[in-house]
Amino acid sequence: MNRSIFDSEEEKKLYKKLKSRWSKYVEVYPQIPVKNVIGYRQIKSFDMPKKAIEYLLKAAFDIVVCELHTAVPILAVEFDGIGQGFSQDLQYISKVVPLNDPYRKLKIERKLEACFLSDIPIVVISFEESELLKQSRDMLMVIDAIIGRALEHQYYKKNYSYHSQKLSEAFERGGTDASDMYFVEMTIRAEQANPIKRKTKEIVEKFPFWQEQIIFPTKKGDRIEGRFSLFSEIERRDDKLKRKVLAFVDIAMRDVNFYSCNDWEIFNSIGEYCLARKIEEEVGTDLKAWQHLIEKAEWV
Repeated sequence: MNRSIFDSEEEKKLYKKLKSRWSKYVEVYPQIPVKNVIGYRQIKSFDMPKKAIEYLLKAAFDIVVCELHTAVPILAVEFDGIGQGFSQDLQYISKVVPLNDPYRKLKIERKLEACFLSDIPIVVISFEESELLKQSRDMLMVIDAIIGRALEHQYYKKNYSYHSQKLSEAFERGGTDASDMYFVEMTIRAEQANPIKRKTKEIVEKFPFWQEQIIFPTKKGDRIEGRFSLFSEIERRDDKLKRKVLAFVDIAMRDVNFYSCNDWEIFNSIGEYCLARKIEEEVGTDLKAWQHLIEKAEWV
């Protein structure tokens, strides 16, 4: 009997969504064998039990995101609709243990380990990471932010030797200050490889002012959360530092990450984008509207 290459209808929908949304920036493929991504010889060289090696040689990744035109893998995605799980570095966390797949955790963590040993980012997501965020005006998913960060990682990976040499030269010429300045320049270049950060920058450049959003989220169980705010003034009132907050968004997400990307990096990419979208929609670029917003804003 003929069957779909996808394990579920939800996985198929995710693949189609990613392929459509990201077609200008990456290539997206379904059900690619692990050995095609990592390499047969590389897998055979792993210091793993024989059964683990055999599994990896037969297994496939649900979705593989590759460089545009080259098909070089930059991110493997496992969609865990059955276990409703997600990944934290090399650990797979799930709420459900499928009765028909009791070794699911072990198998997924073998994929996580294999990708780590091969310097290929991999992330496990479920429904929550593949749904549109209301705070983004239904323009962004958590997996979008993860793919954007994977593109940054790929930029660093491809340009590691070049930037290492430039950092060394900057330090020799100007010491710590010069190397710090070059590091900032290098970070800006890498962020330009991330379409989500580029879009955020494009939006906020039209505003009268903007503060870079860097929030270290609060962790609550398996979730992280925090508030992103834009303010116009800061004053000390009644021995307390207060801000005149113009707009804010509260972001909460599962503590999902992968080994080359911390959870707070994904979180900040999402939060800054969502705040920019909110202000763009509610205030826009009209100076009178901004002045009215400043006048009615409360001190917090």
